[in-house]
Amino acid sequence: MLRKNNKTVLATANIKFSQGDFKGSLKLYEEYVNKTKEKDLIYLSVLQNIGVCNKKLSNIDIALEYYRQALDLSRNLNSKEEEASALSNVAVILKNQGAEMFKAGKIKESYEKFSEAEELFDQATEIDLETENYNGVASDLLNLGNLYKTRLENSKAIAAFNRCIVYSKKTNNLRTIGSAICGIGNIHLLVGEYDEAIEKYQAALEILVASSQYDTQWLTNLTQENIRKAKELKRGNN
Repeated sequence: MLRKNNKTVLATANIKFSQGDFKGSLKLYEEYVNKTKEKDLIYLSVLQNIGVCNKKLSNIDIALEYYRQALDLSRNLNSKEEEASALSNVAVILKNQGAEMFKAGKIKESYEKFSEAEELFDQATEIDLETENYNGVASDLLNLGNLYKTRLENSKAIAAFNRCIVYSKKTNNLRTIGSAICGIGNIHLLVGEYDEAIEKYQAALEILVASSQYDTQWLTNLTQENIRKAKELKRGNN
């Protein structure tokens, strides 16, 4: 049982977190962790949220540290759902770090990051399939597709995006479907297949516009920009 003061701290932290006040919620989550001895599922959730807060605040190394702590604890508690979530959280950071290194020309270092991220995404996918968390499967596959695209493995990327679409349809997750179709469009654009890219972007746009999910507007805007870019490139190459 949580002590009354700890309950208040946690409740306030969760409210601030839901409002996007990551700095305020982080301070309270850290206070909760420092005062709590019982390493239960609530504590595990707090570790995950501390990771999120630090990631949002660009404290990437600290975020990674807490996600790894959450991963270890999830395994100790035999919480498959939280284990898959922690695996994905760690893998996303490694994927992003690998992409930055790749852009900077640090190819060997980037591939080390990509390889670890790929392994963790595969583990998360396996657990999400086992627990029938199809939104989790779709998210893992979307991230894998983007990883392969960055690593210039286009056929593997398209395969991952198509699998993402299959599992997204199981839960009617229009945002993830649109994101995966955009991912395929991005590959067509990179290799100069402008008509195919435009076709994919337009299909994705229809889906994203139909979605009522709260976080699709930025992706809708990006897709519209990609359509304009593809059309300009097509004109320039005619």
